[in-house]
Amino acid sequence: MKFPIELILNLSDMKVLDFQEIEGGEIIITIEKNVNYSTCPNCQQITYSIHQNHWRMIHDLPWNKKPVLLKINRRQFKCH
Repeated sequence: MKFPIELILNLSDMKVLDFQEIEGGEIIITIEKNVNYSTCPNCQQITYSIHQNHWRMIHDLPWNKKPVLLKINRRQFKCH
């Protein structure tokens, strides 16, 4: 039985953009948040204006004895 990657990761507020299994190597799962806005920590206003995207690679638990990397888009928003 196959399961969707989203159910296996169990990250409810994230969506899976890509899944790569490198032969003889690791598994790379590209994810980002479901929403395209953020709340400003200073004024508490919601902003949709993206300032920068930063991609990060984070090691997760192995899957079938293969290393798993989560490639996460860490977006920075700017408040007007």
